[in-house]
Amino acid sequence: MGKRLLTFSLACLAGLLIVPHAAFAQDPTPSSTDILPGTLGTVITVHVEYRNGSWSKLTEPLIIHCRPPRLEPKPIRRARIQILDEAGNRIGHRDIDDPRLSLYEDPSEPWAPANEANLVLAIQLQGNPVVLEFIEDYERDTAPQLSIDLDPIMNEYRTIGARRLANCENADPPFRSVRGQEFFVLQYALSHAADSGSLSEEQILEKLSTQGLTAVKSMKLPPAVRKLLQETAYRPK
Repeated sequence: MGKRLLTFSLACLAGLLIVPHAAFAQDPTPSSTDILPGTLGTVITVHVEYRNGSWSKLTEPLIIHCRPPRLEPKPIRRARIQILDEAGNRIGHRDIDDPRLSLYEDPSEPWAPANEANLVLAIQLQGNPVVLEFIEDYERDTAPQLSIDLDPIMNEYRTIGARRLANCENADPPFRSVRGQEFFVLQYALSHAADSGSLSEEQILEKLSTQGLTAVKSMKLPPAVRKLLQETAYRPK
């Protein structure tokens, strides 16, 4: 009893996004059957850690093609990631749970933040940012604990473009286009639905094209397969 359990250790996420020697890649020839990386979105990421009483970056920032991270509606002890332009104006921000939050096995033990933490800061690229700031406890203090210069990676981005990482969200698995670049369904889900019901893949695609995801409700499929089709469909914003 009394051991602290870090609730926001994001080392796995770091491994997912930060790939050593990741190469830049040209976007493929536009296709109506593949999701183009740029349609996912563009995200700034940087791996950071808290150790010996301060925050520091573990890697240089990256700009990657990836779906923007989800927003936390009610962060616990709100921490903030924000990007600023050359004039110091905030042009984007994202609030997350304080990554140093701890839980105790013994609720009577006095609370204190964890002594160590590491995570990948991720925020959608907007405008022309020059600085990324991280504020650990935005409710009490709006002064950043960490400020990261974005000029080098932004110059690289303007010259070469964003990186493409093979395991970034849904950019890599094969999708089938339902309506050009407007609506996609995961090929695995489509194949599974065709194998589990009376409709062929092409017939399922035709129904999805004309009726949208509401068509799934009328398909004679096991509930798990129906849910798979619905939850893996992707519509670029």
